[in-house]
Amino acid sequence: MDKTRRIWGALALAGLLAGCGEEGFKPSALLQGERAEAPATTVIEQRDVEAPEVFQVTEPAIWDGRPSLGGIWVAHPEVQEPERVIIRDTGSGRFVVGALFRRERLGPGPRLQISSEAAEALGLMGSVPATLEVTALRSEDVPVTVPAPAAGGLDAVTPIEATPLAGPDLENPSEDELREIALAGIEAPAAAVPPASDVIAAPAPDAVVPTRPFVQVAIFGDAANARRAEAALGGEGLPAAVREEAQGARTFFRVVIGPASSSQDLDRLLAEARRLGYRDAYAVRN
Repeated sequence: MDKTRRIWGALALAGLLAGCGEEGFKPSALLQGERAEAPATTVIEQRDVEAPEVFQVTEPAIWDGRPSLGGIWVAHPEVQEPERVIIRDTGSGRFVVGALFRRERLGPGPRLQISSEAAEALGLMGSVPATLEVTALRSEDVPVTVPAPAAGGLDAVTPIEATPLAGPDLENPSEDELREIALAGIEAPAAAVPPASDVIAAPAPDAVVPTRPFVQVAIFGDAANARRAEAALGGEGLPAAVREEAQGARTFFRVVIGPASSSQDLDRLLAEARRLGYRDAYAVRN
């Protein structure tokens, strides 16, 4: 059997090598040429920049230890309009991005109040003050130059010369070789294929539900604007909803999409929200 296979392999290779000619295999002229130098391009990226001229305080802050709604937020009595802010713990260096609201009622203790999710993200304990720096954020269009690929050709390719393989004498085969060639088609067995019932598919990994399965796309002070945003997102096939909540004497309306069934689904929802212009979207619990 092994001898039969060697004979058939030699016949196939001999025909292949004969078609290559005496010069052997040659690399493609395209591979030997140099890469065309592509020009550098400029793209516009939207980035968050800190805007301390809009709002910035560095003060002790406190979480009262109770669960709160609305995701990640801070409240301060000097706020005029809701803002998007970056919240930094000056002690640990941790930071998180969230919303800023006006605190209507002041009690004893720090003026800066934070939500339960903000405290969790920063690693703060309930009723234990911590000094936080809160700075407003603004989106800014920044031109970014994408460099061209490095110029230069590919590494030189060494041609592979055709080398005759050891095999039967094709011009004057022996009687045994002729007999093996004649019988090869009868003796070559078909490759064994396992039945479908024996093939066991690997189990799919369990989908991990994210701890923050919703995406908050916007916060409105007007219910009609929130409903319009909800309808526009629904028109894009996204599961949108409006959450009506109160912070002191003010009522605001959060527009969220979700819930996401997995981390991949959450990434998809975030990407869709940002594609539709909600670049400040972020994940929340509810």
